[in-house]
Amino acid sequence: MVRESPSSALGVSNHTTAAHGESPFAMAYGSEVVIPTEAAIPTLRTSLLLEGNNSQQLEHSLDLLDEKRDAAAIRLASYQQQLRNNYNKRVRFRNFAVSDWVLKQETAHVKKLEPNWTRLYRITEAA
Repeated sequence: MVRESPSSALGVSNHTTAAHGESPFAMAYGSEVVIPTEAAIPTLRTSLLLEGNNSQQLEHSLDLLDEKRDAAAIRLASYQQQLRNNYNKRVRFRNFAVSDWVLKQETAHVKKLEPNWTRLYRITEAA
């Protein structure tokens, strides 16, 4: 027997992403999602919520929304920089001088037993 969690049954994605550390719902609406099971069965999260104080807390969280988005943008930029650094780790930089011989790599329509390069070229000028 397979049991689905209520959030997956409703199609609500409440997991955080590595890029910005927030759930998609929180990024869109500024607050975390409360699934119907948590609303019906009292949990610590819902029992600490005061009904009269709820509107003040929402106003306060709306005031902090820009700061939350800025922090998420900073985390996203840091994540992208880590990805870029990991990708560029495998790149080998080579310095060529004028009159060096190089092989031009064939990128299109290379068959299985054909060489990956076309022929030797001499560097005549530097860009």
